[in-house]
Amino acid sequence: MGTGDADLEDILKVLSKNEKFDKLQDSVGVHGLSNYCNKIESSNNNCTKAKSVCEEIIKKLKAFEKDDYIQSNHDDFCSYFTHWTYDKIRETFTTECSKNFEECYNCSLNNIVINAYNKIIRKSCIFYFVGNFDDWKEEKYLYYYFKKRDHFKSKKNSASEEKQKYVKFLEYIKTIYEKHINKCCIFYLKEKNHNNVCPKYFNCEENNNPNDLLNELKYRNAIPSAYWEQLIKDLTIDRDVIMKSEDLLNYLRTKLLEDPFYKAITFGFVVVGVLFTVFLFYKITYGRKNKNKDNFLDPDGNLGRFYQEKHRKTNWDDNKIRLSYYAV
Repeated sequence: MGTGDADLEDILKVLSKNEKFDKLQDSVGVHGLSNYCNKIESSNNNCTKAKSVCEEIIKKLKAFEKDDYIQSNHDDFCSYFTHWTYDKIRETFTTECSKNFEECYNCSLNNIVINAYNKIIRKSCIFYFVGNFDDWKEEKYLYYYFKKRDHFKSKKNSASEEKQKYVKFLEYIKTIYEKHINKCCIFYLKEKNHNNVCPKYFNCEENNNPNDLLNELKYRNAIPSAYWEQLIKDLTIDRDVIMKSEDLLNYLRTKLLEDPFYKAITFGFVVVGVLFTVFLFYKITYGRKNKNKDNFLDPDGNLGRFYQEKHRKTNWDDNKIRLSYYAV
């Protein structure tokens, strides 16, 4: 490991330090270790190593059995434990399984550890021993970068040598941040929403990019903010559709307003609409007036009955003539 890598690891140790969780590393002899790992058959060298790692992981887990602090801070502990376990596997298998761990062995280690976690901690923590060791390392760096962003801000007035170490750390974060944001984040232009497919170690909020922290540490080679804005735009999957739709609507609106035929048709519809409204208003108002007038001239309805009888076919032989009259 080079000097630069050692500096990165030193800062990572500072970021990942947690007094409550660190007994996970300090605890050595825990009694009552069950036989969780006996299911792993030592049929080959890799399974022998897997069984050794399994026993160490279970022994450390037992140190947190019935721990109230873990119960109330379980999300943080789950992430902490996941990265600690990844480190133990990386330390044990070094290079032989570094490219693709799940294809390197078939010893059921993943299921055994998850089941043991559920029984010992009495909560669920899902993690998968898949992928390569470099990805696990990057995920750990990113997790603690997002978790301890405020720690970097506190180094603004630190000594030049210490500040330079943090600048190098952020430079490394910048390279893996850009890689993982493409893998983890899907942005939507509407309401500026996003979907995060890697919530255990990545944060898709736009204000979390490392360039902002580099600027706060007065790093001269920080990438302009326009670059990160463009990066988000490139990852916005509905941006092109929405922008093209808006451009098309604006184009059609402009063209239609400039078209004399469209203007004439629009004016014609407006005139027809106004005339129709006036007609309805007239009919309703005139009808009410006539109704009121009839009620005033013939309040008892006699005149109406007279006109009704007038138009009927009357048998004069069988009926007497009835005349209606009004006293004047």
